Amino acid sequence: ECSALGLTFPQGKSIRKQLMVKKSLVNDGKLRNKRRLKQLAKAFAHRRKTLLEMSHELDLPPVSIFRAIVSPRVLDAHSLMTNLSRKR
Repeated sequence: ECSALGLTFPQGKSIRKQLMVKKSLVNDGKLRNKRRLKQLAKAFAHRRKTLLEMSHELDLPPVSIFRAIVSPRVLDAHSLMTNLSRKR
């Protein structure tokens, strides 16, 4: 596909990487919405949706969604971790 566009493979790979990073940054705001995040966590906890289903719906990597769901739980259970991460 790269040669059809007049690009070398490394150029095509670099452009793809930049687009993926931009897409992640733009879509990351979807996980910053507290109400939306609670809905996702509830759906995941009650097994109404899998991580992959949520990933396709939000167009985000499953690991990002998992991290967003688990982070508040960990911080609630271990409040010291909040203080430690802020001291960095």
